[in-house]
Amino acid sequence: MKKVISMILAMCLPLSLCACGAGEVSEKAMNVTATAADVAQLEALYQGRTDFHGDLHNHSDSGGRSDGKVELRLWPLLVLEPKEIDFAVIVDHRQSEHMRLPEWDTTKFIGGTEPQAIIVDEHIVQGKMHYNIIFNDPDVMDEFLKDNIEYKFGPDSQNPGMNTFGYPKFTSARFREVVQDILDRGGFFTHVHPLYDEYLISDDPLDYWFGDYTGFEVMTGTSKSFNLSHKENLEAYEMWVQLLNMDKILFATFGSDNHRDSDVACLSTIYAEEQNNQKLLEYVRKGDFTAGPVGIRMCIGDAVTGSKTAFVGKRLVIAVDNFHSQAMKSSHQYRLDLYNEKGLVFSQEFNSAEAAYFAIDAEDCKYYRANVYDVTENYIFAVGNPIWNG
Repeated sequence: MKKVISMILAMCLPLSLCACGAGEVSEKAMNVTATAADVAQLEALYQGRTDFHGDLHNHSDSGGRSDGKVELRLWPLLVLEPKEIDFAVIVDHRQSEHMRLPEWDTTKFIGGTEPQAIIVDEHIVQGKMHYNIIFNDPDVMDEFLKDNIEYKFGPDSQNPGMNTFGYPKFTSARFREVVQDILDRGGFFTHVHPLYDEYLISDDPLDYWFGDYTGFEVMTGTSKSFNLSHKENLEAYEMWVQLLNMDKILFATFGSDNHRDSDVACLSTIYAEEQNNQKLLEYVRKGDFTAGPVGIRMCIGDAVTGSKTAFVGKRLVIAVDNFHSQAMKSSHQYRLDLYNEKGLVFSQEFNSAEAAYFAIDAEDCKYYRANVYDVTENYIFAVGNPIWNG
C-alpha cells in the first residue's frame, strides 16, 4: 500500500476532535487515537493488496449500439494514461461485443452493459431506471440475457454479426429475481443515477432497493463533472443512507458516465492483490472498496469494509490514504467523518499528504461508515462502505 508500517507507527499521535460543520457530536470528548496495535491489525488484514483507482461507470465507441465517443483501442492512450487511471468498467449499451474485441485488456477493463428497465408497479410515479450489469465473461452475460426472456436477446438486425437485447418492463418483484440471478452468476448490479429527474420516482424508499449486496450510485459525474454537492447526487447519497438505516446491505458507488473521458473526482479506490478484472470485481462484489478517489479502509476485529461481524468488545480502526494524485488538491483541507445509524460519531481533520489512522472502541450499533470531506470546497469527497453488525 505504498508505505511501510514502521514509518507510520510514529504518526499515531493524539488528534484533537473537530466537528467543523459536520453536525452534532457527543459533548464528551472522544479519543480517536490509533495505537500501534490498531495500525498493525488493519495493515495485516490488507497485507499484499495495492490501491487501484478506477472508473466504475463509463462507455466506449465499440460499434453496434454503443454510444461512447472514444474507441476502445484508444482508451489507454487518451483516457487512462493521461488521468493516471488504473482501470475502467465499460458498460456499453445493448451489447457485449466490446468485451470480445482484440483490444479488450483484462488488466485495464471490467466488462458489462447498461440496460434500461421500466418498473410497472401501480404505485410507482415514474418507472424508468438505468442499471449496470457487470460480468467479466461476455458468454456468461449473454447466457443471463438469454435465460431471462424479457430481454429478447438475439441477433442485431441493424448490425449484422452482432447480438443485442431490449429494454424490458418488470414488476419490482420480478426485477429483484433478475438482480439475484446476476449475483448468483458471479456478476454485480448497480442502480445508476437513481435520483436524476427523468428516472425512477416513488414515495417508498424500498422501491429503490433491488436486493442486498448490490450497488447504489451515489455520485454520477456525467460530462458536466458534477460532484456530490450536485442536488441529484446528494439526494442519491441521502437515499442510500436511508436504505442503510432500513437494514439494507447496499454498497455506495461513484461513476463518471462521461462517454468521452473520465473525471478523476468520480473514481473509486480498490485494494487488490493484482490488477486484473477478476480480482477487482471480487472486491466490488464484497463491498470492500471506496466510492471516491482516496482509500478508506476499515476493520473491526478481523472483519474489513463491506463485511459483517459482532461489534461488542472490539476496536474499529480506520485508515485514509492513497489519494489519487490528480484528484487531491494539496491546498485543500480534508476531514474524516465517521457515522453510524444514529448520526455522526466523530469528525476529524487530517493531513492529506500522509496516511491518517483513527480508532475507537466499537459500540453496539447497526453499522459504521466513513466519509472523506473536502472542507475547502464544502462537499463529500469520498464515501466509504460500511461494516455491519451481525
